[in-house]
Amino acid sequence: AQGDRTGRLTLNLPDRSTAVSFRKGNSEHIDSTHPDDAVSVSLLSQKLTTLDQVSMAEAAKSRFGGDLLASLFGLGLLNPNAAFDLLAQRGTSMLARVLLAETGDFVWEPDFVVQGHGVPLGDRWTIFLDSLRRVPTSEIRKRLASVRDLPVYKSQGSVDLADLRLTPLEVRALNHVNGVHSLAELCARFPAEAESICRVVWMLRDLDVLKFILEVDPAGRPPTEAPVVTSSSSPPPIKPESALVE
Repeated sequence: AQGDRTGRLTLNLPDRSTAVSFRKGNSEHIDSTHPDDAVSVSLLSQKLTTLDQVSMAEAAKSRFGGDLLASLFGLGLLNPNAAFDLLAQRGTSMLARVLLAETGDFVWEPDFVVQGHGVPLGDRWTIFLDSLRRVPTSEIRKRLASVRDLPVYKSQGSVDLADLRLTPLEVRALNHVNGVHSLAELCARFPAEAESICRVVWMLRDLDVLKFILEVDPAGRPPTEAPVVTSSSSPPPIKPESALVE
């Protein structure tokens, strides 16, 4: 998503394989080998289709690239607008389960374009953060246990904070991060917001918006960021050695 890439990411977990297809950084299709994740299960549970309609679409899906959803749309059995919210919720739930996995591997297929009827799941960062928000706090605390006593600070991440659309509660939690106090200290200083602080730190850590100081300065000074060199502030040219000789 950060690199606006097109391709398919397949995550192989102990009980299922989940494939997420991206087009220019936006997830437009997600599928899983687990029976409970089947799109027909979601549609039937919300009564957007009937069992007979699903059977008709299954019988005709070879005409639509083998994709059940494309078959339902193509046969006029399902209104795409009516299904959009449900498909986005399904995708978010599936991603949340993937994020909870502790074992498995993944395969990235660059430039892979999904066959069938891709339905954009929504804004890339909204989908990502909504999936993280579904992860239980107990799981987040467990995964942050190794760094909870390290100072945490704000960094120049690879994503603009405005694009993440944090909630007011998350923005407040982020504002407590000062580069001096550890995660444990922040939670102790603001106990009513401890859950939000842990979640925000966990969500933004992999985006490099927040980082931990591995070596604590005895004076408690926050780290200094290296200057960012841009094309408009490139260093002056170095004179050749011959020009330095008198």
